[in-house]
Amino acid sequence: MKNGFVIATVLLILIIAFCVSGTVMSKEKTNPMKDDERYTAWEETFVKHIKSTLAGQGYPDSGITVNWIKRNGKRTYTVAVHHKRIGRLDQMKQEQLRQMLLREKLADDDCKVLIELTD
Repeated sequence: MKNGFVIATVLLILIIAFCVSGTVMSKEKTNPMKDDERYTAWEETFVKHIKSTLAGQGYPDSGITVNWIKRNGKRTYTVAVHHKRIGRLDQMKQEQLRQMLLREKLADDDCKVLIELTD
């Protein structure tokens, strides 16, 4: 009789532990979705600002490709800007344009942004 009580108690404890861990795991899964939504909104705004800046500098209709990787919980974005005239600029002017575009990062310190200028 005493053995049956111990076994039932152990089983109930295991069931409760399993349910609690499932609840915790389910809450952890919702955070990445919220982060993805936040980053998606940030990416869209960032690309709009870059396009606007490029148009103001005389590079309308520039192609922009955004890729990212995640390391240690932080994203690193590589933004490739394609425009024939940008490829013809000397290194100093390209660096000035790159720095101008990096200022459009909109103060999101959670990620790193690399900008590549190509023709």
